[in-house]
Amino acid sequence: MKALLLALSLSASVACAQSLPVKLRDGDSWSFTSKHERLVDGQKSQDYTVTTIKTLTWRSAVQDTGQLLMQHISIAASGDMPPEAATTQTLTIPIKLTVDNALAPNGVINVDEVRTATRNLILSSGASEADLGKMLKLNPAILDQTSMALIGRELGLLGRMQGTNLKKDLPFYSEDEVPNPLGGPLLRSRITYDLLDYDADSGRAVINWKAEVDPQSLGDSMAEMIGNVPEAERARAQAAMDKTKLELTRTCRGDVDIVTGLATKLTCRNLTTITSDGQKSRIFDLWEITQTLPGKPQ
Repeated sequence: MKALLLALSLSASVACAQSLPVKLRDGDSWSFTSKHERLVDGQKSQDYTVTTIKTLTWRSAVQDTGQLLMQHISIAASGDMPPEAATTQTLTIPIKLTVDNALAPNGVINVDEVRTATRNLILSSGASEADLGKMLKLNPAILDQTSMALIGRELGLLGRMQGTNLKKDLPFYSEDEVPNPLGGPLLRSRITYDLLDYDADSGRAVINWKAEVDPQSLGDSMAEMIGNVPEAERARAQAAMDKTKLELTRTCRGDVDIVTGLATKLTCRNLTTITSDGQKSRIFDLWEITQTLPGKPQ
């Protein structure tokens, strides 16, 4: 994900860029706490706040591929969400990941265990085996996509703050992929990064980024979803998709520890607007994530 960002160091135009590489020792361990608040227009029963704590352990990179072990510590819900429903918001098994230089996940090592856990999570959320079968026919990769969405939500947000090489007052642009709220293939997203502050004395940098979905990517994703629908139902699915519009924007701001390159605090605001057959639904997500430093208590 950070390949384009790192390429900045090769450009003469950013000779004064401030590099924030992740610098960890083999076996370093730390934790993150994530508070996720969701508000859904007109549907208070779907509002909730979930707080999750996990530990991360780093294994040194082999051929530029680092590994993280992510272990679940706790999850708690507030608002109207019952405790058992909160467990559908995360995977609680230990997960072994391959990660890029920003610690954003790009692969799962214990993939069979994760697929089984994801299947069980979907079923525990109220779906039947028949429902899951239909989902798999519509999107054969749904288990892997769902697991990576659950695994990568916090790590992906943290990762966009880490491993950067930016220059103050010079925005940088890149493309990435984000989960599709409609359940289809990943969507391309255009991201703008800004280095707002770099203070060597305090050991802190501040980064802001915002992302917007590529409309063409959304059209491609919908077409792929329709292509997986049985031919007899395809016309009806196409008619429904023709009446559906999706808008997705996200803005994040966070602090980065200059010594380790880890994002210690970030706030992300995400707005999803789905218009279907003239009816508009808006979903607001607020993420507040804090990350400890290796060897320091939470």
